[in-house]
Amino acid sequence: MSSNETECASYAPKGTQNAIGTTTPNPSLEIACSAKECVYNTDHKCKANNVSINTMGGGAACSTFTKR
Repeated sequence: MSSNETECASYAPKGTQNAIGTTTPNPSLEIACSAKECVYNTDHKCKANNVSINTMGGGAACSTFTKR
């Protein structure tokens, strides 16, 4: 599995109430994760120190995904 096989189900276009496009990171934000093969997934929560989400054709993909 690669990062283009993951998706952000809560992605919303810029201008809506979402963390996408914000300039102020929220370090206490919990991110749900369903990527079973990612090293950062612990009990369905992303435990990466930094997370990058890339928008692609109306959707989003986790660029932080790292295969176990």
